[in-house]
Amino acid sequence: MFGAIVLAAIIAMPIGFWMLLHAYFRYGGATARMEMWATQFGREIWGQISNYITQPLHPNATSICYVGVGFAISMLLGWLKLRYIGFPLHPLAYAMAPGWGVSQLWMPILIGSVAKLIIVKFGGLKSYRGAIPFFLGLILGEIAIGSLWTIIGIVLGIPTYDFWPGKYRQILGSM
Repeated sequence: MFGAIVLAAIIAMPIGFWMLLHAYFRYGGATARMEMWATQFGREIWGQISNYITQPLHPNATSICYVGVGFAISMLLGWLKLRYIGFPLHPLAYAMAPGWGVSQLWMPILIGSVAKLIIVKFGGLKSYRGAIPFFLGLILGEIAIGSLWTIIGIVLGIPTYDFWPGKYRQILGSM
């Protein structure tokens, strides 16, 4: 399975890069024909770097203390996770929680966590391992259907369902 994932990544990366550049050059990367996310990530980071260079910040003792507190909380959560079997909080979740992606996905994360808790509590490890293929099937099914709708939209030249973050959009092929 790991080898198949690596092979798929090796094949998909150059194809994805080519498709992205092709769409940017064909439709214009900074035009209204492209979604905001397509150009915003690069612009955002370069704007931050430019501000750091032109207006450097001096060390802030309060911010340094907050970083130390965050580090201590992460270490505590890691220790508790190792010490107590079934401890529900993961230190990586603490670090990722303020991010944009988690704000969009908090409900599926909560549902998955509650489902795992119920399965492990009432069914044990055997039930948990037996449920893994079902949940992987849910994820792969979502990807397959989302990909299918994207392909249908491109072929027919119509706006279709976008499975991330769940809104309707215009497909590049229909422009």
